[in-house]
Amino acid sequence: MARDFSIGGTLRLGLARSEMLDFQIERAPAYATYGGAAVGELLSTVADFRRRGGDRPAWVAAWHYAGRHAFGRGQEALDAGHRHTARSQFLRSYNYLRSAEFFFDRLRDGAVAHRELYEESVASFDAALPLFDFRVEKVAVPYEGDIMLPGYFFACADRGTAAPTVILSGGGDGFGEESYFFAGVPEALRRGLNVLVFHGPGQRGVLHRHPDLTFRQDSETVFAALLDFIAARPDVDPARVALYGVSFGGYLASRAAARDHRYAALVANAPIRDMRALMTAGILDQVPAALRGLVARHLNRAVAIVTRRDWSMQAAIENSMLWTTAATTIEDFLHRCGQFTLDSLETDIRCPTL
Repeated sequence: MARDFSIGGTLRLGLARSEMLDFQIERAPAYATYGGAAVGELLSTVADFRRRGGDRPAWVAAWHYAGRHAFGRGQEALDAGHRHTARSQFLRSYNYLRSAEFFFDRLRDGAVAHRELYEESVASFDAALPLFDFRVEKVAVPYEGDIMLPGYFFACADRGTAAPTVILSGGGDGFGEESYFFAGVPEALRRGLNVLVFHGPGQRGVLHRHPDLTFRQDSETVFAALLDFIAARPDVDPARVALYGVSFGGYLASRAAARDHRYAALVANAPIRDMRALMTAGILDQVPAALRGLVARHLNRAVAIVTRRDWSMQAAIENSMLWTTAATTIEDFLHRCGQFTLDSLETDIRCPTL
């Protein structure tokens, strides 16, 4: 039964006591629209998670099992010639394995095992590629030196027809393969838009291979590499390339559009102007007003107390905040967040903006 969530008035499933855990449980079925989940499997996996003890290892194990089971069914369907069934099973496998990877304890179980789980999820997504009803290519975008940014180019038309194109950026924990679902890539293709999705510095596909390449303030450098890459394609109209940034991607894309005026349009969802101010309010809003000054002065200790009670919050902090910025504490993370501000650059954005 849905109930009101304390921040923003959004609806919660109420399947877990923890707001972070409940959000991640909601996240998986949200992709059912594009074949990435089945509600029955979700409920079964949540029940399995509880049977296993309801802790962090139980979460990883339950979703890992669900992902592998879906992949096996996908392979069986493919062997039988059922391409549409196989595609959905592979996409579901990706989504369930992604859910397992999100809370993986890399500090306890190691970076190698974490990367292997991530790569298993990507392999499931890649297994679906030849089964799509449209053309999709796995790409590697030249970035710096011999470093390549992994991504996918979804084409709306036959090769050689120059079409408007969207460069789609996720944020700290939504990116690359997952953006196919959360941004509705199939809807863009139906409307005559190509879409490039990618992993940049600070995002999983790069971090697992280059841990030192964390989020950078000057995101225009990253997006310039992406634009240069697709502008050379015959199926891209370089005069009609738009940026779409989701979550922290709203800052990354906005900063890029302010510094580089080659983009035809910008969608910032949400338009993050000051990451530190946003994160500080998000943390302090969850404690009584009378205690906010005290919590602010002893932030690391307060967060440590909270995360001892809520392992899912600890996991999210480790994998979506500290790892992506190379911060060592919450205080250090918030200090680093101070770099990510538009600082009046909004006036330099010249393209139409939503």
